Parts: sequence; C-alpha cells; structure tokens
Amino acid sequence: MTAFRHRVGPLRRAPGFRAVEHRFELPLAPGDDRRIEVFAREVRSAKHADDDTRPYLLKLNGGPGFPNKRPDSLGSWLARALEDFHVVLLDQRGTGLSTPVTEQTLTGTAEVQAAYLAHFRADAIVRDAEQIRTALLGDRPWAVFGQSFGGFATLTYLSFAPEGVSEAFITGGLPTIGRPVEDVYRATYTRIEARLAEYLERYPEDEEIWRRVVELEPSFKRLGNDLGRGSGLEALHYLAEGALTPEGDLAIAFRRHALNQLDHTGFPLYAVLHEACWANGTSTNWAAERVLSERGTDPLLHGEMVLRRDFEHPSLRPFAEVAERLAEIEWPKLYDEQRLARNDVPTAAAIYLDDVFVDSTHSRETAAKVGSLRAWVTNEHHHDGIHSGPEVLDRLIRTARGEL
Repeated sequence: MTAFRHRVGPLRRAPGFRAVEHRFELPLAPGDDRRIEVFAREVRSAKHADDDTRPYLLKLNGGPGFPNKRPDSLGSWLARALEDFHVVLLDQRGTGLSTPVTEQTLTGTAEVQAAYLAHFRADAIVRDAEQIRTALLGDRPWAVFGQSFGGFATLTYLSFAPEGVSEAFITGGLPTIGRPVEDVYRATYTRIEARLAEYLERYPEDEEIWRRVVELEPSFKRLGNDLGRGSGLEALHYLAEGALTPEGDLAIAFRRHALNQLDHTGFPLYAVLHEACWANGTSTNWAAERVLSERGTDPLLHGEMVLRRDFEHPSLRPFAEVAERLAEIEWPKLYDEQRLARNDVPTAAAIYLDDVFVDSTHSRETAAKVGSLRAWVTNEHHHDGIHSGPEVLDRLIRTARGEL
C-alpha cells in the first residue's frame, strides 16, 4: 500500500476518556496524485487508556455528509463501545475536518466539481478506512459500527475489504440492494405519509398550521425530517405551536429557526450526494422527484428526499448545477452480492420496523442476502434508536457474538 503522511495530535483528557487526533493525507482516488486530508479521533476509556492490545472499533456516521459527533461525555452508545474497544470516530471524507466540501472549497466548472465529488461515496470511504486501519493497527482487523448511511458503508466494507473487519454492527442502515432507486423513494413517501398520519392523529390541531406554513413557504416542507426521529412528533408539535402570528403570518422566531434547521452551509454533501448513496450500478436522475410526480399527491411534509427545488435554498444554490451533473452519472456498484452471500464476518443489524428513512421491508430482504448476519427486527425504536442509550449497541454486540 502506498505510503502516506500521518500526523498524531496531543493527548486530550476528559472525564472518563482520553482522545487523540489523527490526520492522514490520502489520495483522492487510487492512482490519483491529488491528496485530501482525512481526520479521525481515537477515543479510549480512561480505565484502558494505556492498553495498546485492546481491539478497535471504527464508527461510520450517518448522512451522507455529516462528521461524527464530537465526544463530550460518555453517554449513549459510546460508553458501551468503550467497554470492549478503543473507538475511532472518522470524519468521512468531505465532512468535518476531512477536507470539507463547502462552497468555499469546491472550485471549477460543474463538470470538474462533479468529477471530484464522484470520489465521495461509500467505496472511497472504505478505501480511506483501510489505509487508516493499517496505519493504526497493522494487520489487525477492527470492528465496524455503522449508523444509517454508515451501515451502507459497512456493507460496502464487507463487499470489498472484509479482511479488515472482525465484527460488524449496523443500526437503521441495511440499504436496498437489488431494487431500482425508485423503489427506495416509493417506500419513503409511503412511510412519511404513515408517520404524518400518526402525528396528526396525536396533534390534529397542527394540520391547519402546517398547511398555512407550507403555503407561505413551500421549502419548509422539509422540516418533516423530524418525522424520522423517535421524539420527532413532539418536536414538530412544539415547532408548530409558535409557527404563526395571530394574523396568520410566519412568526419571525419560527422562520429563523426553520431557516437554520434547513441550512446546508456546513454539510452540502447530504443534499448533493443523497440519491447517489443509494445508486448501485445505476444513475439516479432525480428519482425522488420522479416518484413524487408519478404519485400525483405531495405529502404535507417531506423527509429524507432531495428535490431540485431544494437547491433554491441559499445554502444549496451554489451546488444546483453540479447536482444536475451528479444525477446523470452511471455510478459503479457499491456492493458485491456474491461476496456478501459468502460473508463470514459476524454481523448484527438492527432493523426498525417503523423506520421512515430506511425501509424495513427492503432491509429484511438485504439481511437475507448477507451471510453470517443476524437481524434484530424491532418496533421499539425509530431511525435514531442508537441515540436512546447503550442498550441498542449492547444487544448488537451480543447478537453478533451468538450470546443472544
């Protein structure tokens, strides 16, 4: 493997854990002279900080386009992970401190930009991860934990570099394989409408409010992303409470909050590559928009779909032209189905029955295609279940190891 630059930062001490920053200068693509910096933070429990023999776990974040959350405490899944592992929190290329893609950094024509951004999908993330693993661990494999889009990348890892993985844990992130991209969005719209019906049954007075909101500002439909969270119905209700003035106009505070919530300034990759993260050997050609057109009805609120009109938002307007180019690309495959069928890496996946964003029917189809994968199908959580506490990851660890 080609040598690359690796810089190690100072040791940081925090209550209960220690952290070290790593920066790697890696090729943009195999054989490419261009380099990007990829950032990862290694976290060790204070109790085991000096134990260099402990196994490692790589955390792949959801998105696409979001860095891993900065550790400020030992809450949620991280506390459970540190019981067994040293944890590597990767800022996947283009996010956080990993040569971020922003309006400031993306230059050239739309064609040049599209050619550059074509190197920011899960296959490239896996190549980065493998180079980082060899730098930190040599020949030792590590466990991989993927949430949402991170779960997609975990299956890409098992497809093309399974020798680097000792165990795999996936939450809300078994991708659709073997179906057209359009099926993804057919399922998403259906689940959005079902969750929306649940919301309006609980808070019927909110329907009139939201109809007025989206009449005044259609882009605020995208506030429906909260429908995918376990506490999202309450979040939407509390947002609706202060949405309108007595005269029926948008309240200033609500408008500011909504604009901030929909702002992509720091993470445009979510919108720019959202459909591409589903593309397995095909182009996407604005699949969500085409499916919406074939349905003939538009849900009151949206979530987890990106449409052309979303690029009218000031934070996305600079990316509108490159998004058109990316929609035309015939993307390479992200999964090797034959290799996944032969997979012998112990793998456990949480499939959330009511997941709005990653369809549970499609996920169960995918689970059946992956060897050595044990699925936990549950209605106890929504898409963000991993953030409910340590129990979800604990169950997956024990499931993968045959303890359940």
